[in-house]
Amino acid sequence: MNFDIQNLSIVESQHEYTKLFEKINSQIKINKARLDCLTYLIISMLRNQTVNYNKLAQGFPKELDLSSHLRRIQRFFAEVTFDEKDFSKLLSKMIPVKGKYKLSMDRTNWKFGSLNINLLYLSVIYDGVGIPILWSVLGDKRGNSNTEERKDLMERFIQLFGVEKIEYLTADREFVGYHWWNFLLEKKIQFNIRFRQNFYVVLKNGKTTQAKNLLCQKGLQSLYCH
Repeated sequence: MNFDIQNLSIVESQHEYTKLFEKINSQIKINKARLDCLTYLIISMLRNQTVNYNKLAQGFPKELDLSSHLRRIQRFFAEVTFDEKDFSKLLSKMIPVKGKYKLSMDRTNWKFGSLNINLLYLSVIYDGVGIPILWSVLGDKRGNSNTEERKDLMERFIQLFGVEKIEYLTADREFVGYHWWNFLLEKKIQFNIRFRQNFYVVLKNGKTTQAKNLLCQKGLQSLYCH
């Protein structure tokens, strides 16, 4: 479901509003007024390229003044919550990917005053861009996720969409670890995860060696060693 919001006429904008309204309504059951607000919020975000409430209010119908729309937006975010399953399924319907998903796991961490905001999330890769479809709030802490947090996120995805929906999982070198990788192998999830060239691996014969001794072969060095 693609929107070229910037170049829409009034009639075309109303058409896009109707399509989006119906798409959301098919998956998320909230009252019409709040559904209407959510639809205009999404369209306004796309048009104005911002999440600033005052600017988002400018994308609402002109029948009411901006202050009324602003209060409506504030009430929406203060009062409305969504069921995670319904919201993720809605996102899945709107992502133009047929068949299996190429997934990416990542984490973002920033501070709001003294509060740490730490999110672990799964994205569907589409046209070189990761579109978040599930996430976990890791609490008021800094630093990496742990194995149990990663497993929980993957299990929630599997419960919603099935392991057969996963083509493969990619992740950066934060996402290493014996128990984590063993979990992926047990679930038969193919994964492509970066790791340092001095990372030690255990061979089938029980011996250990650095990854660079296995992967940094002629013609492969630039591809596999980090």
